[in-house]
Formats: sequence, structure tokens, C-alpha cells
Amino acid sequence: MKRILKTFLCLIMLLSITAGGWAASGNNKKQPSRPISIVLKPSNPNAMRPRTPSMQEITCAYMDSYIYFGFAIPEGECEMVLSDLNTGEIVTATFDSEDCEPIYVGEIESAEVTLTTENGHTYYGEW
Repeated sequence: MKRILKTFLCLIMLLSITAGGWAASGNNKKQPSRPISIVLKPSNPNAMRPRTPSMQEITCAYMDSYIYFGFAIPEGECEMVLSDLNTGEIVTATFDSEDCEPIYVGEIESAEVTLTTENGHTYYGEW
């Protein structure tokens, strides 16, 4: 029950980011950037082998220099590698897939992100 509640809260947070972002109050505060949201795809080394569709869906949202991940099914500790496609800069981080903590990655216009999970799965996406 606790995991379901935590997953539900993570999904609500991701939906609020992608539905319009956060509103900045006051005239002297920087307006938030447009949120970016993608669904990460599994890298499939055995593409020729027939498989049952997975229930796993990993949502990746980027806004105001932070990246957020939402897992339909937690997969333990994850290692993220984010490559800025404009500058070539690489950011790495380790996090638990059950938590919805934001990861600071800095200002990025376009990037490629790869996640490797404790369960041995790899996912990727780009914006």
C-alpha cells in the first residue's frame, strides 16, 4: 500500500510538471522554462526474439534545471547518464527508483538520457 501511494504521488508530481509547469510569483523572479516530458524506451539487445509487452513505463520530465523520473514499477537503484547534445557535457547520478526526488542537471536544451537499473534493464530517450 505504501508503494502504491508513493507511486501515485510521483505520478501526480510528474503530471503537474507536464501540464503547465510551476508558476513563478512576483515580477523579479525568473519565469520557469517550458517543461519537457518523454517516456524512456527499453534498449532491447534481443530484438528478434518475441516478447510479452512490458507493464513498465518510465517517465522522464525536465524543468528548470532539474530532471524527474517516474517508474510504473520500481526497479531498485538506478544510474543515470545524461549527455548534453549541444555541449557534450555528461552528468551522472545514482538514485532509488521508488523516490521522486529531483536531480539537478543544469540548463540543457537537448539531451540524451540513459538509465541502467539494479534489475539489469537499460532505458533511453532524448529531447
